[in-house]
Amino acid sequence: MNSLRSGTLLLVVILLASEKSVGVAAAADGFDNMTVLAIVNGPNEIDLDGDGRKDLVFSARRKNFNAHAYSHITFYRATGGTNPRWELVPFFDRKDVPTVDSFRTVEGADCILRDLRVLRPSSRPDAPVIVVTGEREPGQSFADRALVRFVVYHIERNSQGVPGTPEVFFRAVRTIDSTAKHCDIGEAFAAELGLRK
Repeated sequence: MNSLRSGTLLLVVILLASEKSVGVAAAADGFDNMTVLAIVNGPNEIDLDGDGRKDLVFSARRKNFNAHAYSHITFYRATGGTNPRWELVPFFDRKDVPTVDSFRTVEGADCILRDLRVLRPSSRPDAPVIVVTGEREPGQSFADRALVRFVVYHIERNSQGVPGTPEVFFRAVRTIDSTAKHCDIGEAFAAELGLRK
């Protein structure tokens, strides 16, 4: 009876420790005080760079007449006054090398393999946004489970006018590898980083 009781106690301790470790990981990564901004199909008015102007995040659906339709998401920044001039906000890697001008999801009937979250600090609604992308390898099928790599992007300004770099862009500042294998990226965002849509 004592061995059964101690075994049950050990199981409870392990479960509590694993729940705590997920929370600690999310807190350590700085996502526990973030608000996830909803990106819906069509135009989304969001101040991307914290300058007080509403910018634009446009999400369009690409249908394929199969299970692999996807969303194409582009970020635009408004400059000027009442007649804004629109500028593309592209993605750059950690070495300031431009990678892509926009983002696209990767989807299957069973799971989403690539997606993103747009975040803002809950206590600072005027702060620039942070974008986190998540992606896993397809494996043998889209229904497989695999480790997920998250990339965190911050808004950067090209205040010195470096040629070849736009005035405002997203720069990759760090990567986070998941601790467990996941099928769906939405599940991975929630379990690994505490980020729910």
